[in-house]
Amino acid sequence: MHEDHTTTKPEGAWIHLELEHELRDWTWALECSEDRLREAVAAVGNGAVQVREYLEHR
Repeated sequence: MHEDHTTTKPEGAWIHLELEHELRDWTWALECSEDRLREAVAAVGNGAVQVREYLEHR
């Protein structure tokens, strides 16, 4: 069965940029662009909590 990721929030402690649906879901949930998300992951790693904190303080 195919999951519809267009309206769901991502779950989990890690952001996996190589997975298209996670990239889309995280940019939606964090209200940021793909470039901004990639910048945050490069700066603090792929931990969701750390990325969220990075984006909130920048």
